[in-house]
Amino acid sequence: MISSKYDKYWYFRNETDEDNDDDFGASMMLPVDRITAMIPTSTTTIAIYFTKPTQDQAPIESVESGRVSILVNQGKVKTVIAALVADLNSGPRYGHITVIADDSTVEFGGVAGSKVAKYFHGDITNCQTITQR
Repeated sequence: MISSKYDKYWYFRNETDEDNDDDFGASMMLPVDRITAMIPTSTTTIAIYFTKPTQDQAPIESVESGRVSILVNQGKVKTVIAALVADLNSGPRYGHITVIADDSTVEFGGVAGSKVAKYFHGDITNCQTITQR
C-alpha cells in the first residue's frame, strides 16, 4: 500500500524464475525513507541497510531491519552509490517505484530467456542477497 502520493520505493529481486519468487528472500519493495546506509563491502558489492517501515507501509511490515546486497562492475561502487543517492534525493513523484535490481529472466509460466533482467544503472550486475530480520 502506498501511504502518500510522495512515497518512493525501490524494488529488488534476486530470483531468476518468477515462478519461484515466493518468499522474503526472493524479492522486496523497499520504502526509500527506511534506508539507513549504503556501504561498499568489497570492490564489487554494495550493502543497502534499512529499518522497519511504519505501520502503514505494508510491503515489509513484519520485518525489523535488513540488508540488500547488489553486485556491481569492478571499480564502479562509488559511481553506482552516487546514482542511487541522486535517485533518493530527486523530487517526489506519485507512486514512484524504481527497479534497482531485478534478476528475473524467466516470466511466470515462461521459459528461460523469456525476459531480460533489469537494473537501475548499467554497472549493476546482480541482486546478490535480500536479508530481512
